[in-house]
Amino acid sequence: PPDPLYTCPSQFTEHFSQFFYPSQCYSLASRFGRETKKPMVMIELTINKHKHKLTVDPRTTLLDLLREEIELTGTKKGCDHGQCGACTVLIDGKRMNSCLQLAVSKDGSDITTIEGLAEGERLHALQVAFLRHDAFQCGYCTPGQICSALGMIQEKQANTREEVRELMSGNLCRCSASPNIIDAIMDVLTQEEQ
Repeated sequence: PPDPLYTCPSQFTEHFSQFFYPSQCYSLASRFGRETKKPMVMIELTINKHKHKLTVDPRTTLLDLLREEIELTGTKKGCDHGQCGACTVLIDGKRMNSCLQLAVSKDGSDITTIEGLAEGERLHALQVAFLRHDAFQCGYCTPGQICSALGMIQEKQANTREEVRELMSGNLCRCSASPNIIDAIMDVLTQEEQ
């Protein structure tokens, strides 16, 4: 018999939303036999120069949309709390943590992921610099590092190694490749100045 405390899905998810993310609440509700009808929203995004018309759950993060719906798995899910930078993408040219962005809030936006930086077989200058400077070990943070570095370069705020280090501090490398990452970025900054 149904639990009288939770006679409808919204009561169930309301109660448990203080403990879990919304998507987890809906998953729990369905496991306990409380099917929920998820509201869906139509959005249009340009992702890596390709237009996508999508129907999404309004609680879906941009990160989950990119990875699970569009199947662009280069953007990584690290902390899922906006603290590590592994999920960094460019949204309308600005670097942002995709795990903190609801997909519906980016309707009409231009999204660039790591998969959209190369032009065919020709790697982006940052990708080449990361290879040249061996700016990765496990490689998990690399897509976010490169997207963040590109956004930072476009911001034109960094000129020195110290400024680059400070402005890249939101992207963590747990493998100790940070000095090489800074070297790679400085290499590209120097090329752009010439």
